[in-house]
Amino acid sequence: MYLNKTIIAGIISIFIGMGFFLAVALLLPTGNESDWGYGMGGLTLAAIFGTGGILILIIGIVVRIIKRKE
Repeated sequence: MYLNKTIIAGIISIFIGMGFFLAVALLLPTGNESDWGYGMGGLTLAAIFGTGGILILIIGIVVRIIKRKE
């Protein structure tokens, strides 16, 4: 199966988001209030990369379907 650059970028972005989420979950499991700034920043980055990756992936799949029909 051929993967174009858009689909690959979406998949990589999703993996980066998962990495940020796992970093926060593994490094800050205690719920210490002094670490909340770092934790919320990490979760924000995870949400941005995850959502962006899903959107890029959807765009890549739609473009691939449109090109295949032509």
